[in-house]
Amino acid sequence: MSLKKTIFINDNLLKDSSDSFRNFVGGYYENIEADENQRLKFTDRFEYPMLNGRVAYAYYGVPSAYNGFYNGVETDYSKIIPSYKFPVRITANKSSNAIENDEHWRATVVGGTYADETYEPLVSPGTHEYFKLSYDMSYEKQETLELLDTAVYDTIEITCDYDQYISGYQDKAISFESDLYLPNYYILSDYYSKRQPDMEDINKTYPSEMLEWISLENQYKRPEDLFSFNRKNIPYSVPRSYIDTFTDIRKKNTNLTVEYLPSSIYNMPTGSLVKDWVTTKQKNIFVDNRARINLNSLKDLQDCLPYKIKISFPAQPPGTISNQAVASKFDSKMLSALSDAFVQQNSVSISDAALLKEQARYINSDGIQSLQFSVDNNNFRQIDYLELLTYVRNNYNNQNPDCMFIGENNLERLSALDDTGVYRHINTLLSTRALEVVSEMTDKRDLKINHINDLYSRKNSYQETLAYRIEKIAGPPAGDGRTQNTLQNYWFTNSKDFDGLEFFDSQIKYGTDYTYKIYAYVLVSGYKYEYSDVRLTRNIKCSDTGGFRNGLEFYDPATDEATDELYKGMSSSTSTSGFASGSVILTDSDYMADFNISYEPYLRIIEIPIHEKTLKILDNPPNKINTTPFQVLDNSQKIGFITRYDNFNADVFSKHISSEDEKMAQDYLYAYNMLEQDKINVSSRSKQSIIEVYRLDRRPNSLQEFDGNLYKTIDLAYKDSSRIFKRDEIFYDRISVNTKYYYLFRALNQQGIPGRVSEIYEVELINDGGYKFALFNVILESELEQPPPKTNSKSCKKIFQLKPNISQISLNTENVDYSQSAASQLSNVTIGTAEDLIWDKTFKIRLTSKKTSKKIDLNITYKISSE
Repeated sequence: MSLKKTIFINDNLLKDSSDSFRNFVGGYYENIEADENQRLKFTDRFEYPMLNGRVAYAYYGVPSAYNGFYNGVETDYSKIIPSYKFPVRITANKSSNAIENDEHWRATVVGGTYADETYEPLVSPGTHEYFKLSYDMSYEKQETLELLDTAVYDTIEITCDYDQYISGYQDKAISFESDLYLPNYYILSDYYSKRQPDMEDINKTYPSEMLEWISLENQYKRPEDLFSFNRKNIPYSVPRSYIDTFTDIRKKNTNLTVEYLPSSIYNMPTGSLVKDWVTTKQKNIFVDNRARINLNSLKDLQDCLPYKIKISFPAQPPGTISNQAVASKFDSKMLSALSDAFVQQNSVSISDAALLKEQARYINSDGIQSLQFSVDNNNFRQIDYLELLTYVRNNYNNQNPDCMFIGENNLERLSALDDTGVYRHINTLLSTRALEVVSEMTDKRDLKINHINDLYSRKNSYQETLAYRIEKIAGPPAGDGRTQNTLQNYWFTNSKDFDGLEFFDSQIKYGTDYTYKIYAYVLVSGYKYEYSDVRLTRNIKCSDTGGFRNGLEFYDPATDEATDELYKGMSSSTSTSGFASGSVILTDSDYMADFNISYEPYLRIIEIPIHEKTLKILDNPPNKINTTPFQVLDNSQKIGFITRYDNFNADVFSKHISSEDEKMAQDYLYAYNMLEQDKINVSSRSKQSIIEVYRLDRRPNSLQEFDGNLYKTIDLAYKDSSRIFKRDEIFYDRISVNTKYYYLFRALNQQGIPGRVSEIYEVELINDGGYKFALFNVILESELEQPPPKTNSKSCKKIFQLKPNISQISLNTENVDYSQSAASQLSNVTIGTAEDLIWDKTFKIRLTSKKTSKKIDLNITYKISSE
């Protein structure tokens, strides 16, 4: 299964809902437990017999394979989306349906009491809805790693990319009061695409505040060239082909990372107008189709950023309305309108759609892959699409100043952000055309009930995805303590020009948690429908010549007055021939009821959460420290270690020492979508900064025992330099004689990320009659886990005695029968009353010299001897 199969339905489609006729004819879902999963089970529409047995047939007045003609469908074209009405007839017979008489039939259809039995109305009053949406979700990248399913593709991925360490920039960025002061990839790359010698046109088409911000208040003279190649740090000539093909040397050497960000003039803005523009306009950023096309041609520029968050996922195919919006350039205004409705909530009303969500997806539990079903009740925000278009047409002034478009100020973007009415003609023209497209769709099959199964089956509603939103959240909890501050919203047009969406966020601070939530804005059709004009038949005591067909009269149960039938032209078994009134018919059925189903299609935009993830940008771990121990050959009792920062070697994340290490490892693996067993194939981007030396005076059973025993830190920076670091260092330590010490080494990079730990070095300085020599032993992590000794060590002198506990040597007579002779019970007497006896077991006793640390092992076996 390549996708998480997901459907959404409204509760009107559930069994025992307010639509009693649906419960009667079928076409409903049940929420059931199946194989430890929750599932939605569908019951098809019944043709014959009906579910309750009191009705034989149902006939519907829509074009179908069953009746073959268009029976009495009425259309009201007074609104943009017409409303429709078609008749339904149900029939019953005395013999097969157990209907006793006309009164019994009346109670069955419209409800009431008959023969002390109460009946719920078969045709329920009120308005009902039909809504079914199939919107399959992509698997998140990390899920696919655990599934090991080659059939999973088109994943959604939220990850980070740490490519360059620029210490000056990173330290400043952390101190900025707003993340929005940081360089915005979309603004810079779009601006770079317009670079030219003459800046007059640039100044006309971009806001002056934006130009002042990215030029560092006019201190940096060439912001339009920030992504251009800079050879300042390269001591050799770079072939032109390396630059043109965008190799690594091209990506890592641009004006952005060589001059702009490391420069002393780089800082957050100071002017009040610029600060206000930066912190307000970037709250909602619109990327319409033209901006997406322009940015797609510049996608390589994202590799020039020092670090970023990356999001990618497949897009749903657009439909009629999306394509029209792009073709007419209405997509710019549509993004602004969606933001006004769902984020600013200052235009049309938002309601909650209470939907049942069933999802089928693969999971991996204890190494076993299985298909899991789940059913959840969720509220999804929704708006009426026609109401939105009408609002846009009638309210052409922009109500949201906290937004901007990526790209130059063209006519459509200016009109979307117009707050004075200067561009009202453009807004009215585009929104009116969008309304006309909706009206044109009603002449197609998409928004009609073309078969009764459209209302009583599992047919999906018409749907298409209009846009996507990426919400970026950071900061401490606010308000009720559970919510966080939304920093930005990025809006993207869905377009046939792209089969997926890629997002790059450069406005982030190192080591800070950010939550990204992805939403799809799906235009969905549904039906509002109701039952009306119920009329029943009563027997008028007449029949045809042969007595085969009954004479029935239709009447209104509310007034008991005769009325015309609704459902026309049934088979030859029903006829009005010979009767002046349309209320009387001849039929082979004993009972009939006609009523209308009136329905009106609607178009709503549903906000569907696709995925969310909280992650932080982190550097890669540094390399391992290689260590060589030695003894200082004098009487100083010093030992030493030659430490060398090793070359990069792909490996798994280092085993942790502290809980903080474990948390960092989890954050790193989660951010980069990796499993614990995955090797890290990218080296640390910052330099090795510190060597940590841990020391214990007892043999550890795990690496975690070194936690809290950091003995010394070695600074690898050269004197008077914070940018150049040594790869080699010698560590000395003075130790006591005849005592074992255990050392562990690891490197930290400039970001404080720990590298792989070294082997554990067991060191002991032996004093043998004044001659001192060092013993070094390497202990691997796999050798650490040893069972603890059953007895503690004890000091003794030259003579000692081993004596069993009294419970080992006392006589156990619990199985002796004292009424018998002693000779017969001898075998029932055993030695020892302890649960764990020592007899016939071998024990090792190790004697260690306090002076020389030499060892002798004694193997002692306890046996029972008898005469």
